[in-house]
Amino acid sequence: MNTKFKIVLIIIAIAIFALPTIALGGSFTLSLIEGKTPKEAVQIIAGQIDDILSRIQIIETRQTEQERITACNFSDEALQKAQMEGGIIDADLKDIDELITRITYQRDNSPQDQYQMWQSRLEKVQNIKEQYDSAKEKCGQ
Repeated sequence: MNTKFKIVLIIIAIAIFALPTIALGGSFTLSLIEGKTPKEAVQIIAGQIDDILSRIQIIETRQTEQERITACNFSDEALQKAQMEGGIIDADLKDIDELITRITYQRDNSPQDQYQMWQSRLEKVQNIKEQYDSAKEKCGQ
């Protein structure tokens, strides 16, 4: 147990002293803080950490926006695919629930020999609906 504790302490010590130097540019950071008081050096390193964190935040924001756009595009494509799979293509359809309602209506009001065809189409569209709903949720965020 003591050996593990010592190893953990050594790793923490290395991380505290080495990580800022490695992560923040090595020799650049050292030359920047060389001859400075500890307080000034900490302020310099803190400023660099803040700069890095703000850059990471910008990247994360862009990534989130890109994921949202991708989800919106996917939901539009899923609706078009569902219309083709469902056999009802209508540019006025606003969402997949309206498509399901129309297919259900067609299924219930068609001759008996076409019931299974419409049921099969309905099942395909309902499978696409899960992906569509997930994409719509991400799109709305």
